[in-house]
Amino acid sequence: EQEFSNDDKAFMELLANWFGLMLLRTKQTQALETQALTDALTGLPNRRAAELRFAEEIARARRDQCGFSIAIGDLDRFKLINDNFGHEVGDEVLRQSSLVMREALREGDWIARWGGEEFILFLHHSSGDEAFAAVERLRLAIKASPCVTDSGSVEVTSSFGIGEFQPGNADMSHTLSEADGCLYE
Repeated sequence: EQEFSNDDKAFMELLANWFGLMLLRTKQTQALETQALTDALTGLPNRRAAELRFAEEIARARRDQCGFSIAIGDLDRFKLINDNFGHEVGDEVLRQSSLVMREALREGDWIARWGGEEFILFLHHSSGDEAFAAVERLRLAIKASPCVTDSGSVEVTSSFGIGEFQPGNADMSHTLSEADGCLYE
């Protein structure tokens, strides 16, 4: 039986350290990527992540020749919540509302925080009545789930606008404009 020489042991130790550093670097890179694409408050994908994912969804829609809908939603009178109860309560309302919406989504749909109190929903293989029904389910779930905070229960309502994407569309800007216009209508 042959034992490892001191040089062999030193080389293996060097390799082990190098692999350890590579694993650490990989974990740190993954953590930074996750951090860059995740909204810190709600844990939802952020606007940048949603925009990246739209590119994938558009490619899939064109490949499958099947459209989808986008809904932009916001929490009604959210500024009043912040003004009356403070930003900590406002943050809690955003967190709890995002959980309610996430749980009310259909399988295959996803949600991201678009900014402020605005959220964007991706509704796969849906248009017209299907998209309206999916969004209405979310709106009713939010309304039925008052946010329990340190300052008491806060009633929350929401509004949504829907835009439809068809595979022949040139880009998402028209769909987003349509959803945004419907939201503020």
